[in-house]
Amino acid sequence: MRILFYTILISVGLCLSLVILVPSFFDLNTYKTRLYKLVESQTGYGLEIKGPIKISVFPQLNLNADGVTLRNKKEVLFKAKNLNIYPSLYSLFTGNISFNGIKLDTARIYVKKNKDKTYNWNTKKEKKKKSQEKQPKEKVVNEKKKNGFLVIKNLYLTNSAIEYQNSNAKQNLEKLFISFKQKSRNKFQLDGNFHLNNKEYRLKYLAHISKMNISFDGKFNSEYFNFDNSGQYNTDLKKGNLSFSGNLKKLKLLTKIEDLKINDLYLSSKLDFESNNFAFNNLKVRIKDDNLYGNANLKIDKNNRSITLYLKTDFLNINKIYSSKEQNKIDLNQSDDAENNTKNKTKNLNKNIFEITEDLNINTNLTAKKVFYKNVYLDDVQLKLNKQNNIKINFKAKNFFKSELESKFIINKKMEYSFDNSLTGFSLRDLNEFYKVDLINGNFDLNSSLKGAIKSKNNNFFPFREILFNSNGVSTLQGKELVLKNLNLTDFKEKVSNLSKISQIKELKKSLLEGDTVLGNQEINLLHEKEILNLPLTKLKVDDEIIGIYGKYNINNKTIELVSSYDNKSSFLSLFSIKTKGKISKPITTISFDEKAVSGFIEKLVEKKLKKSLEKKFDNIIENLLE
Repeated sequence: MRILFYTILISVGLCLSLVILVPSFFDLNTYKTRLYKLVESQTGYGLEIKGPIKISVFPQLNLNADGVTLRNKKEVLFKAKNLNIYPSLYSLFTGNISFNGIKLDTARIYVKKNKDKTYNWNTKKEKKKKSQEKQPKEKVVNEKKKNGFLVIKNLYLTNSAIEYQNSNAKQNLEKLFISFKQKSRNKFQLDGNFHLNNKEYRLKYLAHISKMNISFDGKFNSEYFNFDNSGQYNTDLKKGNLSFSGNLKKLKLLTKIEDLKINDLYLSSKLDFESNNFAFNNLKVRIKDDNLYGNANLKIDKNNRSITLYLKTDFLNINKIYSSKEQNKIDLNQSDDAENNTKNKTKNLNKNIFEITEDLNINTNLTAKKVFYKNVYLDDVQLKLNKQNNIKINFKAKNFFKSELESKFIINKKMEYSFDNSLTGFSLRDLNEFYKVDLINGNFDLNSSLKGAIKSKNNNFFPFREILFNSNGVSTLQGKELVLKNLNLTDFKEKVSNLSKISQIKELKKSLLEGDTVLGNQEINLLHEKEILNLPLTKLKVDDEIIGIYGKYNINNKTIELVSSYDNKSSFLSLFSIKTKGKISKPITTISFDEKAVSGFIEKLVEKKLKKSLEKKFDNIIENLLE
């Protein structure tokens, strides 16, 4: 009975409330003017509602209208197909409008950044009157209540969009669904998702607002990242902090680096931000099993953004991150069809590194005690990258085949580059062991100066291979204690000098390929012509004989062609030449000669020896007769 009584009482009470409220509902559109004035007084914007304001009681009391537009003096700020207002019943009685919730359906919000760096959503700022400053606090509060504050406890956006535009670009956040709820007096919840460039982004946050401080905790996820974060923000000081941790995903798709072997990495940091400055402290990057630690800073000025990054690690295995693929050959002579196909690709994929990092200054410093790449260990590695007008990369390392390596790379906006390298104490024996060949031993120092221009527009963020295969310049090698392996020029010289008939030439190759040749200290210049490394005619001194050697090496195909011959034209040795050709891992060596010239030389040599022999025998006969 008691339950029935309360049910009847509530029903009657609700009916009476509706009877009392109905007269005011008949003239709901009078609230339009009140709404217009309220929005104008607080924001400076003009509100327009084309359709009539209607009321619905079920499932919840709400006012709704179609064709809602908000504009400033110059342009439209947002349009909504439908607006639902969930009013406070108390506000309807008092005449001061406050809302339990507002829902915008199929709305389009326009955000525009002007050339002077201001935005179209700058709200109206009222000047404080001196007389108001002296008023008691309670009176000011009552005055504000009298004027009516636009209080919104819950805000919903469904199937909406945000259109952002500046002088250079235009971006749209589509399929926007946002739910902003007031859980209690100071606690709020934000849930939502949106699409950017056809990719979905999801967010979920809880916030606590206390005076000027906002604390929040939540998640921000997408196809490319998954981050948990929490922080605080002071609205008065306009500064705050954010701690975050999570994973970057689909890095290969994101960076367009074909040879990238990792697809995700872990990232965590504490971000302190104030005005236009963002400081990332306690930065940690985990790639597979390797950890990098450091800090970073982002500063945003009127004309550009500046990033400073410092990272260090004890060990870094690049094989787990990046590995070049030999089957991907660089076609330096692209056909017109290939170029046209490239132009038809997505514009973002065809942007070079300067277009991607436009208005961005970068200063990075990476140090590693040890780096491992392709079975090579490097010690005390330092990598510095600086990007302003040009991009400058400096690289230093120790123990590169027992040498000290230093490289300097500079590239400008025209994609023209210079590449300087120096090596000190490079071990050829270690290089042979690395490639599993036995060609030459010793050490050398190297200085190279290369230049080139990147022409192709491929899908790589930074075209490493094209730099390797598209450079022109000179490299100078100072060889020390060089030994030519499996090529015995000393024995070859001796065997050639003792030839007495053509058939003996077949034995020359056997003597040539058995043993080594000591070259000692030599200076050699190499000419770089794109993927071809040319050795111009170079004269080497071997056992008091001058040997001329020339040839080329194809870096792309890893093939070698070398021709060696004795330089003394008056010597019988000059009629022979040694040719080495084929894959660098297993070259083939052959001996070539002018058979007619060699036969004639041998015949003369035999005749000379026979003449000497006959003369000696004749002398012996004469001496015997005289006795």
